[in-house]
Amino acid sequence: MDGVRVVMEKVTTLVTVHGEVDMPSVHDIGNQLRAALDHGGGARCLVIDLRGVTFLDSAGLHMLLDVHRDLAQRGVDCFLVVEHGSATARLVEVTGLDAVLPTHHRVGDALEAARRCVEHVVPGERTPTR
Repeated sequence: MDGVRVVMEKVTTLVTVHGEVDMPSVHDIGNQLRAALDHGGGARCLVIDLRGVTFLDSAGLHMLLDVHRDLAQRGVDCFLVVEHGSATARLVEVTGLDAVLPTHHRVGDALEAARRCVEHVVPGERTPTR
């Protein structure tokens, strides 16, 4: 089933993406990623779980970078989760997206990194961008 599932915590929002992330779907998925933070009650980090993605193309990569840039301007850090050895993980690594967005192979690791990031930010200051 294609779609986006959102779980909100106090300072972190976890969004799980399923299905294809390509030209026909990127607009809706990007809007849902941004909207997840709008309804997140002040979340400072967005964890995007891509382990359920069955196809990711250049439009999807571009959308992830756009979301990262948009949210960084709002002081929100993004983290990715990809299945180790998957086509999505290889694409993220080969294109260098993992150098821009911290990338993890387990959701728990990404959530912990997000929590550590928030703990090191002084209230009222922007979070560090990557």
